[in-house]
Amino acid sequence: MLIAVAVVLAFTADERPLSERDVEYANAVATAALNAKGVANDQRGFLLSGDLIFIHEADRRISDARTNFTAAVKAAASPTQRQAVNDARSGFERWVQTMQGEFTTFQAGDRQSAIAASLGPDRTLRKTYERSLANAQALDAHSIESATSSSAAASSWWSWILFAGLVTALVIGVGVAFRNDLS
Repeated sequence: MLIAVAVVLAFTADERPLSERDVEYANAVATAALNAKGVANDQRGFLLSGDLIFIHEADRRISDARTNFTAAVKAAASPTQRQAVNDARSGFERWVQTMQGEFTTFQAGDRQSAIAASLGPDRTLRKTYERSLANAQALDAHSIESATSSSAAASSWWSWILFAGLVTALVIGVGVAFRNDLS
């Protein structure tokens, strides 16, 4: 019974880093990517319609994305993950500045220049930070895969220890029963 308790406690300790660190990082990066994609949709909506609601939505999503980038940096398990998120955040900020310039150009009456910029250099900036975000997500997928493999190996090892403990208890029990029959 003591061996079984030790196995459960050890297995729980092996699982904790995966759930706390890797999953938190994955959620933050994924949510930052979702908010950033929403900003791109708001940009298109504004440039197609001129409706200011899209700018307000974009501002809210930009704030949310920044919060998620910060959370991802804090949850990063390695300097490589942290650097990938910082690269994505820097690219996102460059794109946001460019996009906000387009909004200003559009509102000043030069709609065609704003739309042309969104289809050219701005699109290139967006694709660049999106690649950085994909890299940050790939690093997390690798980290989760490593943690899962490590956990599976520990589980297998602990299972063998538990099996050996049960066999030992069975042998001792049979030995005691056999000895009592002889007495």
